[in-house]
Amino acid sequence: MSEKIEVEFKGDIIKGVLIKETEEYVTIKLISGYNANLKKSEIKIIKREEMGDGRWETKLKITPNPQPPTPNPKITIIHTGGTIASKVDYRTGAVSSKFTSSELLNMYPELNELAQIDTLMIGNLFSEDMRFAHYNLMLKEIEIAIKNKTSGIIITHGTDTMHYTSAALWYACKNLNIPVILVGAQRSSDRASSDGFSNLEAAVNFIISNPNFRRVGICMHGTISDNDFLILDGVNAKKLHSTRRDAFKQINYLPFAKILNKKQEILRNELLSKERKEKFSVTLYDEKLRIGFFKAHPNLFSDEIKNLSIYRAVIVEGTGLGHLAVNVVDD
Repeated sequence: MSEKIEVEFKGDIIKGVLIKETEEYVTIKLISGYNANLKKSEIKIIKREEMGDGRWETKLKITPNPQPPTPNPKITIIHTGGTIASKVDYRTGAVSSKFTSSELLNMYPELNELAQIDTLMIGNLFSEDMRFAHYNLMLKEIEIAIKNKTSGIIITHGTDTMHYTSAALWYACKNLNIPVILVGAQRSSDRASSDGFSNLEAAVNFIISNPNFRRVGICMHGTISDNDFLILDGVNAKKLHSTRRDAFKQINYLPFAKILNKKQEILRNELLSKERKEKFSVTLYDEKLRIGFFKAHPNLFSDEIKNLSIYRAVIVEGTGLGHLAVNVVDD
């Protein structure tokens, strides 16, 4: 279980999340996003306390902004894991998915000034481990949040299969009346270069100002710039780079919106819709359903095709216009 820690260092008070502790040093994740690596001999520990890791992590009391005077909208953040919820393992140099939902929210207190945040955690896994069962968990929590009158939902998610999840959720939702935005990060949240907070902040601001986007979308960077974001329709988006901030692109369409320096430009007004009067519902996925993928390639053998018979359905990625090696052309 992670800890919050408060120490005195050379007359200054330093607060944050305890990332690492050895006999000689403590490493603290600061609110700014940077890490402080301090010698124990030079600090005085004022307070340290465990951070909760229950399902419903926190229900924050928000101080309303003076402008506008009306209460801030309510936004539900559902955490599933991924790089946005990860930190560096200093023994291996790799990242591991460790942060709880309350830890993530405590790292980004600026979000509390924008909206009333309800946060919950349904898992802490990398997106390559997502299964239909996890889609169903998300759908059930979306249904609960909508019954609780949330204005919008953000799902934090690993980036590698985020575009699969966004499409899966949209096709399973009927009469959706609020924005549901998936957010990820290309760099872990304990790194100064992390894009986790900026993506979350952009998603919160987008939901507040675009209640008529009654769809599932993705919010990630539009370029490598700190202030440039895209809102992608969740149906035909794809990750096209392993490390760049602007890895996600809309395939064959424009993105729904661009956000540059917090100014939004809507590019596809046809995706906006009026409030649906019918009751919201979800169709859960058959968790035992097997769907295969097959990629055409040179020197294809018939046994490879026969092995696909274990699936209920198969998506075939052919060459060119969808070709497969089916012709005998020479000896």
